[in-house]
Amino acid sequence: MKKTILFAATFLAMVSSCSNNAATDQTNKNSDTLSTDTVQGSAAIPAFESIMGTWKLAQIKGEAIESADSTYFIALQDTVMTAQAGCNFIGGAINRTGRSVDFLAFDNVFATQKLCDNMEKEQKLVESVNAVRKFSFSGDTLVLSNEDAEPVIKCVK
Repeated sequence: MKKTILFAATFLAMVSSCSNNAATDQTNKNSDTLSTDTVQGSAAIPAFESIMGTWKLAQIKGEAIESADSTYFIALQDTVMTAQAGCNFIGGAINRTGRSVDFLAFDNVFATQKLCDNMEKEQKLVESVNAVRKFSFSGDTLVLSNEDAEPVIKCVK
């Protein structure tokens, strides 16, 4: 398990080092001055840095994740996203170059290829990660939505 996590972290570090640092620097400057506009008329848009960290998956495409298992998570760190839904690791580069303050997408998404018993949730997570275009945050809940503002992933701290 530790070797798999180390491999995923190393791979993601290599992938993220290939990203455009000038765009990332500009995005980071913009995210420091975000307003408290509303997303879907509800939660205030936080500074992007406030959603960094590891989040427990609560829902994927509307399906509740009923697990106390720590292998159902999504983690955001600097320019890298990692996730897991039971067996394989999923990763990608964080993209914040959209036109709105709540824009969030993941580029170069990959998944390890271990064959596991129930891979339905993992497949839904990969599809959902690829569909993310916005984020909102309220209390201890992070909502990642598609371009139509429909929630595809809900997470809790």
